[in-house]
Amino acid sequence: MTKKHFEALALAMQQSKQRISKHAEFSNIKQLNKDIMDICEQMNPNFDRAKFLEVVNQPKEPSKEIPKRMQEKLTIPSE
Repeated sequence: MTKKHFEALALAMQQSKQRISKHAEFSNIKQLNKDIMDICEQMNPNFDRAKFLEVVNQPKEPSKEIPKRMQEKLTIPSE
């Protein structure tokens, strides 16, 4: 596995953490992180757990892109 694969996995984990409800138990997601890191380390001895967790634990920035449906509603028709 390459750095690109590890980054994609870390981003996927970050997004899954944010979808968990506030009342959900975080132990399952922590164990999943550990399991994935174990696999990544087996695939590539240079895998860096600290860097992986840094991406996983970053708060996701909200998208600044306006959805197309909203853009259409905000557009004033020209006369």
